[in-house]
Amino acid sequence: PSNSAKGREVSISKIETENILTLAGIRTTISTVYKGNEMEKAKSDSFKNPDDTVVIKPNNMSLGRGVFVNISEDEFEKFWNLTRNTMIKHGRKQQQNILVQNYLKGFEARATIIEGKFNSIVARVPAFVRGDGENTIKDLINIKNAERKKCAHLGKKLIKSSATPAIESFLEYSGYTLDSIPKKDEYVLLLSVSNTSLGGEMVDITDFVSSEIKEIAVDALAALPDMPSGGVDIMMENFEDKNPAVIEINAFPMLQSTIYPTYGPPTDPQAYFLNSFYSRDQFINNVEDKYDIENEIEYIRNYLSFQEKQKHFRNSVYKNSK
Repeated sequence: PSNSAKGREVSISKIETENILTLAGIRTTISTVYKGNEMEKAKSDSFKNPDDTVVIKPNNMSLGRGVFVNISEDEFEKFWNLTRNTMIKHGRKQQQNILVQNYLKGFEARATIIEGKFNSIVARVPAFVRGDGENTIKDLINIKNAERKKCAHLGKKLIKSSATPAIESFLEYSGYTLDSIPKKDEYVLLLSVSNTSLGGEMVDITDFVSSEIKEIAVDALAALPDMPSGGVDIMMENFEDKNPAVIEINAFPMLQSTIYPTYGPPTDPQAYFLNSFYSRDQFINNVEDKYDIENEIEYIRNYLSFQEKQKHFRNSVYKNSK
């Protein structure tokens, strides 16, 4: 609720977010938006070198729908059409804006910042199955879905049959089909997209990543207009990556992922938000009948520190935009 309307507006626009992060000196992706009928132009623009690969995604959809990564020039038309078909299926027949961006090596993680304070970071693992030497990949998906249904959070995020075409395409490049029988304890990735809504899993890595990675997440959020809370998607090559890239910022992060990670300890972002909110309110308005908030001054200090970051990046963005 403390995020500004302008901050939310900027975060929704991937292009505008990239522009601001670049002006702020924060590494990010390079994206271009094309109309649905501009496939040839998009392909021509995207491949300057033989080894280039790209990400293709809808410019105005969420939950990982229609997103394909690490796409080569030979595969471009196929996955462009898969993205278009996904958009049509979800009511985007008239407004087809497709975003193409450079592919970055590494793995994706979601950092959650609450009222200017780093809360946690979770790695997003794409949907996978573990072989038992007996069942096909299709059967293993059904078995895994049955297990996920036992969890109130994951039960709503199954490996859906609607994702079957994307899974089949991904498995094909790995030499599998849905009828393949993986060896016992063999892990088989089903998709390249790591969203939990598509059957992905969340691993809390807060205690493993460097302080630099955490700092970059907070810096990225501070660069946007008045956005003290949000989710920052980061691409890193390892836990000590000195130059990770921010690939997206979300004004409304999925807090369930920090409360219910598939692996690792949970956090309590809502409690931090409420304590921070009321600490500031009591301080600013000099409330007489105060809530007794433990370490109240720390919440105020953290927020003021974040405001200083915001001021720094506002000046940096303004200076570099001239």
